[in-house]
Amino acid sequence: MEETFGEKVVVFIQNFFGNFSGIKNNRLASFIILLLVLMFMLLVVIIIVSL
Repeated sequence: MEETFGEKVVVFIQNFFGNFSGIKNNRLASFIILLLVLMFMLLVVIIIVSL
């Protein structure tokens, strides 16, 4: 029952958004979360490219 890397990323993001569900109405918080997710994606891409 091995999870692929992509599935782990999806689960991580779902958990991440789930943790912040209480402040979804806060625009600044939503923007910060989006920024963090984009940075995380960029990091993942850099890791994959450098392998």
